[in-house]
Parts: sequence; structure tokens; C-alpha cells
Amino acid sequence: MPVSSLSKMSENPKAQMFDELKDARTVMLGDASRDSLLPMTPYIRDHDDSIYFFTRAETTIAQSAGAESRMVFVSKGQDYHAYVRGRMERVFDKSIRDEFWSPTLAAWYEGKDDPAMVVIQFHPDTADVWASTDNPLRFGFEIAKANMSKHDMPDVGGHAEVRF
Repeated sequence: MPVSSLSKMSENPKAQMFDELKDARTVMLGDASRDSLLPMTPYIRDHDDSIYFFTRAETTIAQSAGAESRMVFVSKGQDYHAYVRGRMERVFDKSIRDEFWSPTLAAWYEGKDDPAMVVIQFHPDTADVWASTDNPLRFGFEIAKANMSKHDMPDVGGHAEVRF
């Protein structure tokens, strides 16, 4: 599991976000106009700025295709967080099903051509991302330094805004 890099966030926060997403087993995704998000597994291609999801036709995610959407995720190491705004689009490209087909997907569907399977492409527009150190020595040092000074806040991470 990769450790979030504070320098990578300042150099290329968009690339870092997609690298972190490749290791994410689950994100929370939903229509921005609804007051709920659903756990979904993201599928990432190296050559585009989209995130793909597989869902069943009857889900709110499938029904929300075309809507303004939100995605939230936390890395496995809990040292990277993202809040992503974008829109969902239903796609019918069979090559996407072929590219991402796996035993996990096969457990949910009756094959690649199951009419109940819907592929959603999430197009990010903007994101707020945060990375923090997982180095316990640095964390401890920053906490001790902040406690010795009334004016210093601990410096254990950073934030970036990403535009796609």
C-alpha cells in the first residue's frame, strides 16, 4: 500500500489522486442532489481522467446518470482524503466491461452481457485533497512543538485543490 506523499501532492495532486484511487477498494458515491452516498468500487484507467463503476440497473446510482455527483474516499493508510465533485454518465462501451471484468464482478452479474449491469463513468470536475504524514516521529515532533508554542499549529499534512 503506498504511503501518501506530501511532496507529490504539491507537485502533481491530480496524478496522486488517481494513484491513491487505484488502491481504493471502496469509495462513497452519490447524486449531489440527494442526501446519501453509496459504497462503490472504483475502476481506474491510466489513460483518462474518469473513474468507472459497475452497478445494478435498479440502484440510485444507475438512476442518477447524468447528474451532478460527489465522491468521497479515504486511502487504506488513512493518510489521504479526497472530496471530488463531478458528474456521472451511463456508458455502453463493451470494451470497458471487458477491460475490468473480474471474478468479483462475476459474483454480482450473470456475465458481461447481463442486462442488469450498468457501467457508470464519473467525470471529476474539481477535488479537494488532503495528505498527511504517517511518520510517527514527525507527527510526535509536530505535536510536541505545537504544545510548546502558543502560536505554532502542527504541520502534519497539506491540502490541494485539483481541477480536471
